[in-house]
Amino acid sequence: MAAMETITAELRAIREQQVVLSNSVTFCSDKVSDFEEKLIKINEWMRATDKILKENAKLKTDVANLELKLSDLEQSSRLNNIEIQGIPEKQNENLKTVIHEIGNYINYSIASEKIEYVHRVQLNKNSNNKIKNIIVRFNNRNEKENFLAAAKQKRMRKENGSPRMEIKGISDNFYINEHLTLENKILFKQTRSVAKEKHYKYTWTKNGMVFIRKDDTSRIVLVRNTNILENL
Repeated sequence: MAAMETITAELRAIREQQVVLSNSVTFCSDKVSDFEEKLIKINEWMRATDKILKENAKLKTDVANLELKLSDLEQSSRLNNIEIQGIPEKQNENLKTVIHEIGNYINYSIASEKIEYVHRVQLNKNSNNKIKNIIVRFNNRNEKENFLAAAKQKRMRKENGSPRMEIKGISDNFYINEHLTLENKILFKQTRSVAKEKHYKYTWTKNGMVFIRKDDTSRIVLVRNTNILENL
């Protein structure tokens, strides 16, 4: 009889352990199911996040392309223009007369009918320049290119090769360049800085575009953005 009671007690203990074990398995199963649900949600969130990141990257690319096209359009509207820096403003000045005197100085006679308009631009509040630049628009691009070429030849004939020019009674330090957009002016400045740092021999602009060249035998690089400079 005692043996039977012992066996019964042991069976009862085993059943209790089975119940506990079953409850533990159920609990673990519930936890696994809960984890699987959370994992599914995490995967869904990761896919959604990845989609958003890709869409955001595409939008950034689209915006950059649109900004570049807008900059190109703005620059193309200036293809017939030059910009002259360093000519002090005078009361009742005649800017066309000033341009004619500059033309004589660089040995390039310019007829009045070849000039579409000439005017000064407002100062940039962020600039250290205190003299308003002069914008000259020619009636065709060839006239502008010829004027710039004559100015370049004048600089090359100077003993020190300095880009600064001077005309008595007008200015002792003025420069003639293409009329670049603000973005391209900044890019050209950055290009000159990189050229100095990396020992590139040439930097210049042509038709509103910025170029750089290592030396006389290396290829010419069109600098569209700062990424080009970083990869030089």
